[in-house]
Amino acid sequence: MTKRIAISLPDELFRSIERVRRRRRVARSALIQEAVGDYVKRNDERALEEAYFEGYRRIPDGDDPDFIAIEKIGIESLKKAKLD
Repeated sequence: MTKRIAISLPDELFRSIERVRRRRRVARSALIQEAVGDYVKRNDERALEEAYFEGYRRIPDGDDPDFIAIEKIGIESLKKAKLD
């Protein structure tokens, strides 16, 4: 089942969507569905990563240097993603 919605977009964003959909030869709905789906997937993955690292912060894995290195990379990645 599908639902219809009406949204308002700034002119520049609308023109960008139109430019991309014409170049890719896809319907506007298909392009927006894909974009929103990608956003939701990234947001869900980011939430899982945050929960994963929060769990290790609450119950640390000791002084394991591999975990510490991975945690630092993960934290930096999350910080960067929040800035995007």
